[in-house]
Amino acid sequence: MRKFKMAFAGLAAALTLVAGWMIVDGAIPMGLAQVADSGITSLPSTSIPNSFCYLVRGAQNSTPTVGLITQNFGRDLVVVGQMWSMCESATKNATPTVTGAPPPPDTNLPPLVNAACFKVSQGSVHNHQFLLQTPNFGNDVVTVTTAYLMCEQATKGIPGVAVLPPRTPFITECYLIRDGSPPNKLVTMDTDNFGPNSVVVGNPFLMCETAQKVRPIAGSTAPAGVTRTGNPTGEVSECYLVSHGAAPNRSFIFDTKNFGQEPATVTAAQYMCETAIKSQIISFTGSTPIDKPTAP
Repeated sequence: MRKFKMAFAGLAAALTLVAGWMIVDGAIPMGLAQVADSGITSLPSTSIPNSFCYLVRGAQNSTPTVGLITQNFGRDLVVVGQMWSMCESATKNATPTVTGAPPPPDTNLPPLVNAACFKVSQGSVHNHQFLLQTPNFGNDVVTVTTAYLMCEQATKGIPGVAVLPPRTPFITECYLIRDGSPPNKLVTMDTDNFGPNSVVVGNPFLMCETAQKVRPIAGSTAPAGVTRTGNPTGEVSECYLVSHGAAPNRSFIFDTKNFGQEPATVTAAQYMCETAIKSQIISFTGSTPIDKPTAP
């Protein structure tokens, strides 16, 4: 079983479009433009693992309003709905494109990390263009649009067995993306609880960014009367829809610090997420090249 290389390519210096100049913020060649680094460029994630995500059914409907704060998109007030999916830390390996049994289980799995992902509504719409770079799928220019999911680190247990939620969970806010390029690659995603699952990686689906979640404390008044969970570090992942995967159809209890226990059945494999570097793209319309700025 051959491992994919896990090495980041250097950030692209600039992209040329028919409409004019397209420049990656923070990596501007002096011959094109001088643009201040606004802090949009992210670093590879160290706290959010690569993950494989399944749809769930049977979860209860929840409608609390929470504030989500991300480093790059600021504050977002959303209504948290039903748990929609669960994600588990995973490895990704090349799969032979011939029929037959899937590869054996990976013997070098990462530490087990689970997240419960809830649908959100009434969030902000951004329509910002970014360059996302993942170790295995390379450069992808996408448009980040609407807040779609809020994911919170969770523990996963079987019904009838007590589980405790993580004390300091991570939070991510996940936005729908469009205009990305599908890898269309056959890979095997391997997780601690569900084993190897061979899938085809298709269209880019989400961009998830670490966030802080703010909720009011019952009977208290702001600003002291809120609880904060998560750290908005600016780390991101790009998530891709997958197809042809197996469905575990197993029931679990998911426990999160803020929402408590959530019984749900894990069903179809839906998407996989890989850590990414994110850089905002600034577009200059027009056909006239930009002069080199005068050095101070």
